[in-house]
Amino acid sequence: MMWIVFFFFIIITSFFATLTTSTSPALHPDELHALGEIATTLGIKRVNLSYKDPCVSQSLMIIKQVDWNPVLNNTIACDCSFNNNMTCHITELSLVNLTLVGKVPPELAKLRHLRSIDLSANYLTGTIPPEWVSMPYLTFIWLCGNRLSGNLPTWWQNFKNLKFLGIEGNQFSGTIPDELGNLTKLVKLDLASNQFTGSLPITLARLVNLEQLWISDNKFSGTIPAYIGKWSRLRKLFLHASGLKGPFPDAVACLENLIDLRISDTTGINSFPILSSKVIETLILRNVGLSGPIPSYIWNLPNLTRLDLSFNKLTGEIQDIQKAPKLKYTYLTGNMLSGNVESAFLINNKPNIDLSYNNFSWSSSCQEKSNINTYRSSILKNNLTGLLRAGPVNCKTYQRSVHINCGGEDLKITNSFGKITYQADNSKTNAATNHHQQNWGISNTGDFTDDAYVDDTFIISTSLRLSKDSPYLYKTARRSALSLVYYAFCLENGAYNVKLHFMEIQFSEKEVYSRIGRRIFDVYVQGKLFLRDFNIKEEANGTLKPVVKELKANVTDHLLEIRLYWAGKGTALIPNRGNYGPLISAISLCHSLEPQCGAEKIKHHISFPLILGATGVLVTITLLAVGIYARRRCLKDKKKRETHEDCLSYRTHSSTLNQRKLDASSLGLMNNPRICILSGGKTKAMAMVVSGGKMPLHANALPLSIINTKTRVRSVSTVPLFSPASHSPSSSLSIRFKLSPRVSRSLSVVSSVLSEDRATGVSGSGGTDAFKLTYLEGNSWLWETSGLRILVDPILVGNLDFGIPWLYDAAKRFLNGFKLDDLPEVDCLLITQSLDDHCHLNTLRPLSKKSPDVKVIATPNAKPLLDPLFRNITYLEPGESYELNARNGSKVRVKATAGPVLGPPWQRPENGYLLASPEDQISLYYEPHCVCNMELLKNERADIVITPVIKQLLPQFTLVSGQEDAVQLAKILKAKFIVPMQNGDLDAKGILASIIKKEGTIESFKDLLSRELPKAQVLEPIAGVPLEILPPTSDV
Repeated sequence: MMWIVFFFFIIITSFFATLTTSTSPALHPDELHALGEIATTLGIKRVNLSYKDPCVSQSLMIIKQVDWNPVLNNTIACDCSFNNNMTCHITELSLVNLTLVGKVPPELAKLRHLRSIDLSANYLTGTIPPEWVSMPYLTFIWLCGNRLSGNLPTWWQNFKNLKFLGIEGNQFSGTIPDELGNLTKLVKLDLASNQFTGSLPITLARLVNLEQLWISDNKFSGTIPAYIGKWSRLRKLFLHASGLKGPFPDAVACLENLIDLRISDTTGINSFPILSSKVIETLILRNVGLSGPIPSYIWNLPNLTRLDLSFNKLTGEIQDIQKAPKLKYTYLTGNMLSGNVESAFLINNKPNIDLSYNNFSWSSSCQEKSNINTYRSSILKNNLTGLLRAGPVNCKTYQRSVHINCGGEDLKITNSFGKITYQADNSKTNAATNHHQQNWGISNTGDFTDDAYVDDTFIISTSLRLSKDSPYLYKTARRSALSLVYYAFCLENGAYNVKLHFMEIQFSEKEVYSRIGRRIFDVYVQGKLFLRDFNIKEEANGTLKPVVKELKANVTDHLLEIRLYWAGKGTALIPNRGNYGPLISAISLCHSLEPQCGAEKIKHHISFPLILGATGVLVTITLLAVGIYARRRCLKDKKKRETHEDCLSYRTHSSTLNQRKLDASSLGLMNNPRICILSGGKTKAMAMVVSGGKMPLHANALPLSIINTKTRVRSVSTVPLFSPASHSPSSSLSIRFKLSPRVSRSLSVVSSVLSEDRATGVSGSGGTDAFKLTYLEGNSWLWETSGLRILVDPILVGNLDFGIPWLYDAAKRFLNGFKLDDLPEVDCLLITQSLDDHCHLNTLRPLSKKSPDVKVIATPNAKPLLDPLFRNITYLEPGESYELNARNGSKVRVKATAGPVLGPPWQRPENGYLLASPEDQISLYYEPHCVCNMELLKNERADIVITPVIKQLLPQFTLVSGQEDAVQLAKILKAKFIVPMQNGDLDAKGILASIIKKEGTIESFKDLLSRELPKAQVLEPIAGVPLEILPPTSDV
């Protein structure tokens, strides 16, 4: 019975719904169809236009609409007075902050009655379509915060009824067309945060109805136009970093309706303007060149709430500030104001007064107030009491290091020397603050104008998950609306290494619209400009990525000061209005004579029985080693003689070797392809290149100038050929050589590009996204990408003996005639470890004299060795990155990873490195011991992995890993090319050399690799021969 009642209810409901629909007004069907086209052009993948009439729902029904954005705006307004109130036409369309990634739709012109378009805060491209001028009722166009670009078209003059035009926060460029002056009904014009150039055209004088002009953050030229004074209705004029210069026109000063005047970061406004407006609320004349006294009429303005005259050259005394009845924010920082101002400032209750960086006089009895910033406000510049304004201050001790976690709690970070405590910096600040800890403090100036909050927030944090190599140091940050100063006092004088840690945590990549945000500010250290127009996101190549900037600074008065300053540039409306200004995550200051940088040493428990046992084992090993060493030496000499005779039987001159085809069996190299480096007489060294298999062997005689011509090697040596991961006997691979230009007077380099026999030609070198790897034996490499040469762990002078030649003494086999003068000019020196086989002082000392300013990137463990030698050093902890500037303007990113823990002392890991080519098409990973933290590498990728594959073992100890560990490393990094290191393949003697055993072969590694990564290729390097590896998508 119930189903009959339910069925009857459905019929009745449907009847009344039909009746209601037939009598209700509906959107015109042409406009309904146009909405579908508009949605498609905007990039909306799914929209439901049949669910409910858009004029009834007053919105566009977008399926799977973003739900994480709290300020989205999806609104449709209609006029339903047509056709006896039965037909509706859309009059307003607002689709704000909806992550729209398409283009600005010309189809909006089909909505003939449209009066208002708001597509702001999206990710749209293109420009304003010319079709829009056909809409006769259009009065409002708002497209702020998108990716629109190009020049402003002249046909905009046809928007005869346009009153509001907003394109702030886009990428428009070029000059402002004269025709814009024909939009005489404009009330608000917002052109801020674009790339406009040139002067403002005289035709804009016609905009007599204009009430607001926003043109900050552009590249205009010329002076502030006097015709602005004709805009008698003008209420707001924003010229932050616009490019326009002074003087300030008297006609503009006469405007009586101005309530908000903002001009900053320009020149030429030398005298204080006499403003006629009695209703002005905000007056900003910051860093514009003002000099002389502040006129007394300023303090009598009845509605003035915000006054910013900072960073000018104002002089004189101030007495009448208490007369300003509504003044809430007063910024006078960075002037030359003087006099005793205690009665004017400290007795009254005016909030947020910034007097920092001036020449005021203070009595010793004067006490600080939380709402007044008096940092460096005293005429006593070199006195700590004058600096801090907190009563007499004396340094009982002098510090050598300071570490600050900006915006966060106390935090311990483990580095090369132990645990460093980054002190908490989470105290509340306001718009004018100076507070300090035991030996450091902060001075904050400025409030965030135009935001929706009464109380500004100067500490921000992120709840988003950071990568594993980004510690909690970056979870919080301190920001400022104008000027943020960190100062450390009671420091020991001397040279300091300064590290500034940044991460953009306010612009989220998750919010597509936020990707448009640009945070730009300047950084001063000890009063000198260190970073101009610094953009964290741009430097780090994205948000939520750390970037560390380093420099050396001298402390002469026990004080070190870092100042971050917003110079009016960058966006101010992303992710919402009022977000701009500097931001910093952490600061580290270390005296150059304090290698441990204030680290708390990690306690290690010493096991004396273990030490005694190890000593006994070492003595036993030493006794056994003498006999083993003699036998190994004998066998090695015998093998050398056999190899010499084998290759010598095929020695010939170049005239008989060129392009000869030889029989593989006659050479006995069917399963063991080799290159024989032969002496070609008194003038040339010749190379015979043989590729094995069932295919005919090709012998090419090429001059090899990789050996210094002054010390040419005449003995015969053999080197294995490249052998990619194909083991089929029918597969034939060859190496094709070409001579590179001479890079020094005595050195030419032979370049090789791996290719299959069926390939034609030789791939060109020198591409931006490619790596050219030259193996220099041992742990030494010369890498090149984008014209940038990187020298890695060089051992180029003398042997490797760790200072104990009787224990271990190793010489190169093939490049033992290579001299430091043969080395081409390098751009960067990369050091992985601190021991002699990587940080070889016999090489680094003469190299530092030859190139003292070369950029050095190294493990912090090598700091005591490198600091006395080089001037331009960046020490990277695992997880930290640095960008190298290539000669063609591109950047190569170097990121440190955790390597082996060596010792004594066994305290912290050494470094491996990840390098990304300028266009991120190919990447490289290098760690010379095949030891790493696999867990930390799970989120990394590397197309090329340079690693040992043959293990080197001591009794009960692994010196160098390889084999299955190398396979696992390649698998985690999803490697496409593995370049095996041959760091143990040296002519070594000594006790230690005799007891080192090898485990595994390259062939056994290939077999293991083929099971896990069958498509990966193994490229065996030849000493002195550059191997160029192109991106994996290339046909190489």
